Amino acid sequence: MKEYLSKNPNEYNFDGKRYIEKIKRCECESVERGYYCLYCNIHQRGDHFYTYKKGDCHISRDGKKLYLSEVALEQVKTTAAAFEEDVTKAREWQSVKVPCKGSFITISYHIPEDGEIRYYVEFPKSGEEVKKFYRSFDGLRRVLCDNSSLFYDSFANFDYYDEYTKDDILKYPTKETITKNPVYNAAAEQGDEFFAGILKLSFGIADRKECSSLSESLGYRILPALSEKFDRKYYIVGPVDVKLLENSGYILLHTPVFGMMGKTRNIHTLDPHKKYGTDAAPVNAEAIKFETFLKLFDDENNFEKDTPMLSKKIIKKDRVYSVCKNSGEIAPGEVFKGVAFADEHEEKNIPTETGIVCCGRVSENEMLFRTGDGRVFFPVYDGWGKEDGVLYGLKRGFKVDFGHPTDVNGLVSECEAYAGAYASYAGALFYKAKKDALRKILSVMKK
Repeated sequence: MKEYLSKNPNEYNFDGKRYIEKIKRCECESVERGYYCLYCNIHQRGDHFYTYKKGDCHISRDGKKLYLSEVALEQVKTTAAAFEEDVTKAREWQSVKVPCKGSFITISYHIPEDGEIRYYVEFPKSGEEVKKFYRSFDGLRRVLCDNSSLFYDSFANFDYYDEYTKDDILKYPTKETITKNPVYNAAAEQGDEFFAGILKLSFGIADRKECSSLSESLGYRILPALSEKFDRKYYIVGPVDVKLLENSGYILLHTPVFGMMGKTRNIHTLDPHKKYGTDAAPVNAEAIKFETFLKLFDDENNFEKDTPMLSKKIIKKDRVYSVCKNSGEIAPGEVFKGVAFADEHEEKNIPTETGIVCCGRVSENEMLFRTGDGRVFFPVYDGWGKEDGVLYGLKRGFKVDFGHPTDVNGLVSECEAYAGAYASYAGALFYKAKKDALRKILSVMKK
């Protein structure tokens, strides 16, 4: 006999199991290894993700099962069937096939009338089956990040000890490294210039001509990157067209509460060269309106010319070498507002919003640094220096991003919790490198 809960008439106990009578809303965007990922709204439980496998009479979340009434089970089955119908339609879309593990990762895409590209990713290998849909412009970036473990295996003849990591090339490609990206290479080899252009736009490296072509195809404005002389922070007061910025490949980050000291959310920060921005700025920042910011894109002289970049690279390296050669010693605890390396790709993904702090020497030729909030740690090799509040380095080593602020106690916990779980030689190498990095960080921070 069903025993309904007094405070929740949508749930009841039967035969020692908890049942759900009805589901308010049930959606499905992906299937992994035979499990449907459902986004459900259930009375008094709110919106959450659940998993469901065909043939089951329950859905699961965090290892706990919720059994389904006949009505609720039919809702879930209908959602799963609708998902499979969408999959059948998506297989007819334009697609790019990326070789992987003797098979292919297929990325299909569709452009509806509103220009909001929809993506579908499928990997059919038994035991590792993946079917996923992605919406919104940021979809392609998420495609690569969410499925990175698959795409890592699509790298051909990748040297683990290369100067670039797979993460650098897959998730954060530059104009110099994009040709190492297996997804970009697949699109180029298959003659899909549109997809290759969208991929470059997603990472803010599409040139002006490519942006213009994509804008014409998609039917909305796309802002190209401005030249290097505009690599600075612009403070924008008043309404900002976030949609335009996202469509143009800008990475817009949210500033957490702990990083808001001395800042306001009434002003945005934008860099039109790196296509980067945040939703906060210093309270006393001299700000301009967004309309004024857009006028920067009306001047032909503000864009990069179609000339080789080699000379700029050499000038940059000479500058870093000069600063490191003539700089005084850097002391533990010293704080910097930015960082510059001889190879600019090593500056990528080093957040500087909370400053850069010197932790101390690892050895005679190696110095450890961290972000001000203790989230990211990295060493500098062979030479370092300072000028105008900026840290200069000849070579950067590993980068460990804990994803949250940490201290010595947190580092001890990370080291103890980091257990080896790998299924390949490359995985073993990665584990050893990560473990060594954690130990090195801990050895300096404990001093």
